[in-house]
Amino acid sequence: IDAFEAHMAANDKAGAYLYFDQGYTEAAATVQTLIDNAMRLMLVGVAMFLLASMLFLLLFARRVSAVMRSMRLLGVSKRKTWLESLGMLVMQELIAVLLGNGLAVILYDRITAQLLSGTPALDPASIALCAGVQLAVLVAAGSIWMHRIAGENLMQRTSIPKLKSAAAAA
Repeated sequence: IDAFEAHMAANDKAGAYLYFDQGYTEAAATVQTLIDNAMRLMLVGVAMFLLASMLFLLLFARRVSAVMRSMRLLGVSKRKTWLESLGMLVMQELIAVLLGNGLAVILYDRITAQLLSGTPALDPASIALCAGVQLAVLVAAGSIWMHRIAGENLMQRTSIPKLKSAAAAA
């Protein structure tokens, strides 16, 4: 409004318009606080997503690395080993993303129904986009990690502790 009034004053038409902002100027501070809180909540959600994703990938990699090593020792190529592990990972990630987004929609509906008089409708395209981004991030991170595990040198020493021989113990 101020920029428009300055323009009108420059053209000798100041005060020609009457403005009604429906009380926005009084509510501007409250609206900004709501925006700031929503941003903090989003950042916490992103941090929790990344933390849960890292934990899932770490646990999956620990479980599948021995299987991948065994496959490689049996003569299966690095690429085939990588694709097999990636196939297992993508299926688990797809199920997790679908369940997670489904539960998020249900929680959103229930929480907003209790807090607000009407529930704002969710856009299915936005939910699908978020699910797609989540799946893409998980698949990319998992793909890189599984490729690294599949390409490990089979001749390097493992971290299995050495057993003491009977002669050394005596």
